[in-house]
Amino acid sequence: MSSETEKIENIIKNISKTEIKTLAQIKDLCKEAVDDVFEDFINYPRNSDNKDESLEQLADYQLIKYSDLYRGDNIAYFNKKEFWNIKLVTGRVTGMNKHGHYSVKIGYNRTVYVLPEYIFRKLTDEEKFKLQLIDAVFTL
Repeated sequence: MSSETEKIENIIKNISKTEIKTLAQIKDLCKEAVDDVFEDFINYPRNSDNKDESLEQLADYQLIKYSDLYRGDNIAYFNKKEFWNIKLVTGRVTGMNKHGHYSVKIGYNRTVYVLPEYIFRKLTDEEKFKLQLIDAVFTL
């Protein structure tokens, strides 16, 4: 057996039941979350463009539960403070405070504490490879 085949078999063995989603399913979940975020505020002119930009930016992200969030993860979430101009914010998780809010380092070494409604984690190269394998299996 070649080393590549062994690597593929090892990756397939390590896929848990909760992990098995196709790339299309992951994108659908992200789209549903984005639709929900913008639903009540889409009438504001900037939000229509922001929604389209957010969907493009979230192409390499997946919607996750807080229990699946770890220090060092690259994440994205929506800042709804300015509801007329909702923006997708990206950063890296650096920890959690005593109130359960995640500390996220965003641009220019600024740290914010967030507990957003939806949180997205950037897919790693290994996760992308797993998704490609899953898509290949489901298309057979």
